[in-house]
Amino acid sequence: MLLIIGCRIYFQPIKEVCNCETKLHGKVALVTGGNSGIGKETARDLARRGARVIIASRDNKKSEAAVNDIIYTTGNANVLYRHLDLAKVESIRQFAEDFKDEDRLDILVNNSGVGGLKNKCNERNIDVIMQINYFGPVLLTNLLLDKLKKSAPS
Repeated sequence: MLLIIGCRIYFQPIKEVCNCETKLHGKVALVTGGNSGIGKETARDLARRGARVIIASRDNKKSEAAVNDIIYTTGNANVLYRHLDLAKVESIRQFAEDFKDEDRLDILVNNSGVGGLKNKCNERNIDVIMQINYFGPVLLTNLLLDKLKKSAPS
């Protein structure tokens, strides 16, 4: 059994790529951590399919570069960046408040995450890894839940 699994992983490492062609024109997608890695590629795919994509992350310079790259590679100029630091509760609350300007939210991708940080706590004495990977996305989702419901099917 292990031999079969090993062979499958070795011979088919990237055949399981999403080839979805569903058009997303008129949809709004929010991708946290969309300035690099899986988040950036997710944002790129959503933009390629026509969605208005909002990248939310804490690194302004890296995010602006990601937005420009995604616009260049997809031809979708409706990609933008908004600052969000999931380590800070006030940043999350401010982001959600500012997001009220958006008419809708169809897709929320909670992609941000960290690992390997030393024991460090935020201003509320919460472990930063737990704040960024768990508490932050839960708070963000709850604050945006009404917008998601109003945009149904989202």
